[in-house]
Formats: sequence, C-alpha cells, structure tokens
Amino acid sequence: MSNIRYNKDKTHRYDCWEYGSFTIKKEMIFSNVGLLEKVVGNLKRLGWEKFYNVVIPEFDYKVNDHVLEIEMEYIKGDFIKSIHHYNVVYDELVERDSTYSWADYNPTNYIVKDDRIHVIDLDSFGYIEYEHRKAKWERQFGIFAPLIRSYKGKNQLDAKLSCDNLHFIKLKRLLQKVFNAKVERVEENYFAMIDGKTYNNLEEVMSYLRLLYNYLQVEMDMNTPRHQQRKDILNELR
Repeated sequence: MSNIRYNKDKTHRYDCWEYGSFTIKKEMIFSNVGLLEKVVGNLKRLGWEKFYNVVIPEFDYKVNDHVLEIEMEYIKGDFIKSIHHYNVVYDELVERDSTYSWADYNPTNYIVKDDRIHVIDLDSFGYIEYEHRKAKWERQFGIFAPLIRSYKGKNQLDAKLSCDNLHFIKLKRLLQKVFNAKVERVEENYFAMIDGKTYNNLEEVMSYLRLLYNYLQVEMDMNTPRHQQRKDILNELR
C-alpha cells in the first residue's frame, strides 16, 4: 500500500511522489474459534504494551468469520547478527517483567533497521511465564549463554580458578566481562577448570577462550565486529 502526495509547485513535476510506505499482509485461518479469540486478544494487548529497546511495527488487523488478517508496516533491514542485538532480544523479551512476551526467538523474527530491532512475528506474542520463556531460549540458544550478559542459569560458563593471585584477578575479570561466567576461587592441583575441563597454565586457558569466542561468533552468524570493538576483545583475550 502506498501513500502518494502530489506537489503542485511549478518547479516540480505533478506526477512526482514525495513519500511512500509499504505494508505486508498475513492471513490466518482458524478452525478453533477459541484460539482465534486468544490471538485477537493478544494483538489488542500488544497495541498498548510498552517496550523500550525493541520496536513494534505499526499494524492493524481485522477478522472475517474464521479468518484473521494482519496488516503491518514493512520493515526493510537485516536479521540480528551481533552480540549486542542478541543481548537486547534476551533482555527485552526473555527477562521482561511481564507474563506477556514472545515465545519464538528465531533470528528471522527480528529485523534490524537503523540499529533498532523490530519484532515482525506479531501473532506469536502472548501469555508465557518467565520460566517457560527462559527454558525455550535455553533450548534454542543455550549455546550462546557465555555472550549474554544478563543470563543466569544452567548454561552459564562455570569457571574454577586455582591459580596465583595475579592470574586470578586477570582471568576473573576476563571471564566475567566477556563470557558472563560464574567464577570461583578453589585450591586444587590444576591451574583452572572451565565447564569441567582442566587447564594447566594461562596459555592453555587463553587458547581455549579464543577458540570458544570464535566458535560462538560463527554459530551466531554475526557481522564482523567494528574495528575498535574487535580490538578491545582481542586485547582481553591475549
């Protein structure tokens, strides 16, 4: 759908439009009236719910018999592909202080435009308890837990350090800042233990952490970090 405004200024052509917008339509057919009413109720609620770091596109809907038609603003952009964006989705939708949120965290449901995340799967918004949201996120993206700063749970990196004080201070800072790890000081024969695997010296630990970070970056299919961001991370992992 396009909105065309004509400019009658003599210096411009009459057939030149100055503003255009596009929408997309999604049609859903329900065999269960109760489910249709539930989705419609969720859409009504979505219209007045407040979000701070994600954007809900402008939308409208109508019901004809058992058919629900949702028309919303078309958002042109890219799927989420950065640690920052994954953190925003987790903070805003999983850790959300409400029993209503999204239950589908597939990256294709989120479009980044002008560095703002737009949620485009509107009909998946609904009632879902926090523990259920967190469990669904862990099943789908638990592997990314070391890079999600607010996450606290079973997939969190677990580090036990038995090194000297200087190495302990450096590793604790690195593990907590970059990998959101649970860090514990112990007295054992090993230098460090991370998720049950032991390491004998700092070089072994740093080699593993570099491999872990690179692996997570590939699995997230992330955009290449900005130069300064990459420089800061590499400095931490030296």
